[in-house]
Amino acid sequence: MIYLIYGSPCSGKSTYIKEHIQSGDIVCDVDRLYSAISFNGEHQTELYAQEVASKLYVELLNVIRERKGAWKNAFVVSLANTKEKLKAEMERINADEAIFIDTPYEVCVERAKERPFYFQFLIQEWFETRDL
Repeated sequence: MIYLIYGSPCSGKSTYIKEHIQSGDIVCDVDRLYSAISFNGEHQTELYAQEVASKLYVELLNVIRERKGAWKNAFVVSLANTKEKLKAEMERINADEAIFIDTPYEVCVERAKERPFYFQFLIQEWFETRDL
């Protein structure tokens, strides 16, 4: 199965995956790819890490979409916030199911206090343009 896990920044997408992932499953999360490349934490924004992680992300999505390999389930993290974006991402990865992590704005903002300052802006923008 391919699951698209979507919601606002700081909504709990990674937490959901940690609670549901099993042996043999894979995760496609650009934050985790940044961390693996830079070894500086999940929410770093160094340009070199962004460039490399973006390319790896696209390749991993191709592996998932084409269902290559012996993995059981794939969890793809998304910030889709409109019906149109959600539909496009579902089609792009050939997802079987979309799971919305519906966390209130205030909770996301509170969680963002532990992350770089720009997360406050990302959350605000996500909610302002939301159409779900």
